Formats: sequence, C-alpha cells, structure tokens
Amino acid sequence: MPLNLNPFPIGTPPTSFKDFKGVADWARKMWDNLRVVRAGKLDVCRYVQFNQNGTSTTFTDPRLTIQSMVVLSPLNVDAIDLYESGIYALGPNRHDGTWTFTHATKPHTDMKFLIMIIG
Repeated sequence: MPLNLNPFPIGTPPTSFKDFKGVADWARKMWDNLRVVRAGKLDVCRYVQFNQNGTSTTFTDPRLTIQSMVVLSPLNVDAIDLYESGIYALGPNRHDGTWTFTHATKPHTDMKFLIMIIG
C-alpha cells in the first residue's frame, strides 16, 4: 500500500538562487511554519456533528488518508453518551479525504466532537 503525502503548505522552493527575494520569502515561510510546529500549534483539529438517529456519519477532510489516526473528543453530554456507546471506522470505510464512522443510534440532536487528525 503506497503512502499518500499531502503537499507541503509553503509551496515549492525557487528553482534558482538568482531570485534572491523568492528564496528569502520561501525561507521566511519555512521558518514561520517550523516555529509554529515547534510550539505545538498544528492545524490538525476540526469540529464534527454526528448524525442523529443514524448508525453512521461520514466525515470529509482533505487531511484524512487511510494511514491517518483520528482522536475524538466529545464536547457535550450528548456526545459523551454516543462516545461511551462506541464509535469506530473500519479499514474498508477509510478513504483518502473521507471516513465513515459507525456508531449507535441516539435520539440526541447535539452530538458535537472535536476531531484531531494525525498523519
């Protein structure tokens, strides 16, 4: 299975060092991104609302791959109830950009989670 990597967010480096301003701008973007990463401020979180009275919820995000790990953090009592009943995404339901989570059917209307995507 090939490893799918998302493009680096700072763009491609200049093709020539003759373009000093381009090199300096690219180096500044690289430094700013590394500083943010070292401070632990990764862009890995997003909110998701799970479906009411259903047994599955589809989550779409371009950062998702079949190699990703997802951490769910319930944000309210209804979400905790759903979380405790079990939520999972089996291998066949994990695709690049889209995962389908299977869960219990709950009548709650506000099952909101913070999702962290790693990898």
